[in-house]
Amino acid sequence: MMKLIKNRNLVYLLLMMAFIGLLMAGCQANQPKAHSQAKVYYTCSMHPQVHEDKPGNCPICGMKLIKVEETNQKDTVSLDTALSYLTQPVTKTVTGSFKTFIPVKGNAKDTITADGMINFDERDINGVASRVTGRIDKLYVKYSGQSIAKGQPLMEIYSPELLSVQRELLQTVKDNDPTLIKALKVKLRNLGMHQNEIQKVTESRKPLSQITIFSPYQGVARPVSDPAMDNSTPELLDIRKGMYVDAGQSIFSIQDITRRWALLHVFASDMAFIQKGDPVALNSEASPDQIISGQVDFIPPYRMENEKTTTIRVYLKNLPANWKIGTLVRGRIVIGHEDRGLYVPLSAVNRLGMRSVVWVKDRNSNDVFHARPVQTGIRTEDSIQIISGIKTGDQIVENAAYMVDSDSFIQ
Repeated sequence: MMKLIKNRNLVYLLLMMAFIGLLMAGCQANQPKAHSQAKVYYTCSMHPQVHEDKPGNCPICGMKLIKVEETNQKDTVSLDTALSYLTQPVTKTVTGSFKTFIPVKGNAKDTITADGMINFDERDINGVASRVTGRIDKLYVKYSGQSIAKGQPLMEIYSPELLSVQRELLQTVKDNDPTLIKALKVKLRNLGMHQNEIQKVTESRKPLSQITIFSPYQGVARPVSDPAMDNSTPELLDIRKGMYVDAGQSIFSIQDITRRWALLHVFASDMAFIQKGDPVALNSEASPDQIISGQVDFIPPYRMENEKTTTIRVYLKNLPANWKIGTLVRGRIVIGHEDRGLYVPLSAVNRLGMRSVVWVKDRNSNDVFHARPVQTGIRTEDSIQIISGIKTGDQIVENAAYMVDSDSFIQ
């Protein structure tokens, strides 16, 4: 009996010791560890890299330092993480208060705006070539832009070939050979001699040492070597008195001024939406209320590499008297596409060299804006299509020019 009591007391003692051990372990677990105590320091909200161990002012900007408690707990967010956007370069993030808007999906405007100028219709340039070899003894037309009437004298030329045929004609007249006389007169006409001059030779029985070349066209003179004419100052033509010319050589280039066209410079990104026959409304900068109607008549089949704009033509018949060659015009091209997309004002896009960006408001911070690269599409008079880079609901800064110096973006 005594032995049973001793064994029971031993069991009670062991149970008591185990219970006390559990209580001590629980107390130790509830006590904070020394290494988990919070670390306190002071930093600047504008310069989070500043860490001071006591209150004061920021050594960089002079702002009052704020107290930060940094622990190793996972659910604690440090100030460095919360303000990490402040350390990003200005080409990615900008803080401030800016006017924003939300782009919406919709149809593009029905016009594309393009600037250009009035010029001659270069399909109506006529050339005058010498029919014989000879020397220019006299010039009546000397300057580009000089008006030329049909039948007007252009120059006088001395040609040994013409002299020889004239003498042959006079000898035939003496021989009274009508068939040969008629053939020689036709030959002289084909060599550029006027009918009145041939008659004068047969009546006077003397050959002409110089013959006059008359203009078969009406218009203005243009240089033969360079069709592009400078209308601001008259330029000498590339022929001179005393020059020798060969048979078939082009001497004069005469532009018909009754037909003109408008050359409009369209952005390459807009060319996909323009087709031949699209209506165009033209007005000059000097008289914006005076509108001339036309249509797209010619689109180049190709464009040069890295070319920013493509020049299209609008053929014109009747123009106002004050629309001279070189008049600057603006064309509004009516397009018939049904493309839908997000459209933003032109002012919302920073066009930076070979890329474009918009500034999107941070969804978690009201005064934080991030640069977002975008791909642009069709451009109208005051808006531009965004093909990719933003989505419905994004808040975009209305005037991107206020955000940052764009030179820092260009690569």
